[in-house]
Amino acid sequence: VFKRNNGIWHQTQRLFTTNPRTNDQFGLAIAISGTVAVCSTTKDAGGTVQGAAYVYRFNGSTWVMEQKLVAAGGGTYTFGGSVAIHGNRVVVGAPNETNAGNLFSGAAYVYDYNGSSWQQKQRLVPSDPFASDSFGYSVAVDNDSIAIGAVGDDDRGSASGSVYVFRLSGSTWVQWQKLLSGDRTAADS
Repeated sequence: VFKRNNGIWHQTQRLFTTNPRTNDQFGLAIAISGTVAVCSTTKDAGGTVQGAAYVYRFNGSTWVMEQKLVAAGGGTYTFGGSVAIHGNRVVVGAPNETNAGNLFSGAAYVYDYNGSSWQQKQRLVPSDPFASDSFGYSVAVDNDSIAIGAVGDDDRGSASGSVYVFRLSGSTWVQWQKLLSGDRTAADS
């Protein structure tokens, strides 16, 4: 963690997982909103490929690990491939997860902070999952909207890519739109 002071950036702290191991890939994806930061690892302690996202909160003098986020049910491949945070909401991408038998079609997970802990609210998947779409390769969140990149989507040619937009409807996230670039071609991702 770096903080700017008098025009110069100074390292103030180094963050770690609860049980760091070789090849955990901690810090693969990082996001910050105010006094909350999220850092992911696609290999959790012990080298498994389940992955995790660690939430840290700044208490006024230091960053303290608040909670380790994992997908409910466990075993999620590349969970933590991407992360985003806005206020009390975190989104974690798992681009190589399998959906409906489609290998590496991908998923994303939404967590909300209830004042004392982060709770998994929903697992997001595209309405049209296909193998190797890598939905969740990138994620972004702003209030009640989430955008999720699928770099392997083939709608405009092999691996042309797309972005899915989800909106909160009551307490449920629903796919609102699928975005495709007008000039997108194969391999644009």
